[in-house]
Amino acid sequence: WGAAYCVRGGPEKEKLAMEYLEGRECEYDLKTLVEFYTETDTTKQSKPILTGVIVFTSTPDKLSNKYYLGPAPMEEMAMQIATASGPCGNNREYLFKLEKAMHGIEHEDEYVIELANEVRKHLDLPKEVKALLKPVVSRVSIKSHSQAHVFTLQRVFAS
Repeated sequence: WGAAYCVRGGPEKEKLAMEYLEGRECEYDLKTLVEFYTETDTTKQSKPILTGVIVFTSTPDKLSNKYYLGPAPMEEMAMQIATASGPCGNNREYLFKLEKAMHGIEHEDEYVIELANEVRKHLDLPKEVKALLKPVVSRVSIKSHSQAHVFTLQRVFAS
């Protein structure tokens, strides 16, 4: 599931948007075109609301994805996330924003929460600042969509 964004304004705007996305999503190793359905319309008999939606995915292929850590203990993953950064920012900020966004749409994932809390333990920050980084306590039940240490994130864009 995800959000789809439509680029309007003709070929020039599309080209600019794709250049931006290619830069922002620079660490992906698979770009796929998919059909996009509404949340209530996911049966094979229904028609997609959009076709040709571009999905950027980082796969667990260590040859094409140099940053894939592979199956690892939570602490090792947290250390990598706490210290990794790329052209668009640091990895921990991405994780914290993901955690907050999932909380905002009441679709929390206990694995994301656990990983974010482990990353917070590895940050070299005063105790008072770490306390500010803790997520708001959820008033909704946690729905887990991850299995053990397998976890896929996708961003969805319409072409």
